[in-house]
Amino acid sequence: MKTIILENGQSLTMREAKEEHAKVIIEFIKAVGDESDNLTFSGSEFNETIEEEKAILRDHDEQENQIFIIAFINDEMVGQLHAHASKKSRLRHACELGISTRKHHWGKGIATELLTYLIEWAKGNPVIRKVNLRCNVSNKKAIALYERMGFEFEGCHKRDFFLHGQFQDTVSMGLIID
Repeated sequence: MKTIILENGQSLTMREAKEEHAKVIIEFIKAVGDESDNLTFSGSEFNETIEEEKAILRDHDEQENQIFIIAFINDEMVGQLHAHASKKSRLRHACELGISTRKHHWGKGIATELLTYLIEWAKGNPVIRKVNLRCNVSNKKAIALYERMGFEFEGCHKRDFFLHGQFQDTVSMGLIID
């Protein structure tokens, strides 16, 4: 567990998610899915059961090349980051991250703190040598954050995202750990 004070004076607590967090994670993901066009799904499309979410959390906990971080201000879950990697020997060194924060907390540094937590974990991890992500090209603030954190542009995926009746491109970015 790690607690830091944000620029606005609020205390942000981050910890690795466990099975007992399944219900609050589902509620969070449904909420952010409806708040943001930057995710690959809407809240109504996220249909994990508590048991399915517990299984995902168990898998993250059991694999040394995966992590699921949740962030709270007071008792409110305000952010999450999960990084998962393959169990296959040729791919297990590279994890793919997903990150989201509640919209009313955008711009407060929560995503920066979650990424910092992930990068510190990755640098101390004996398996992870690379962190990958995909981001909608229209999400300029997220791309700028990733670049500030050391991620580099690796490619563009044409028509990868379909939103509001239009295809949109995504970018691939990566961070080499060693």
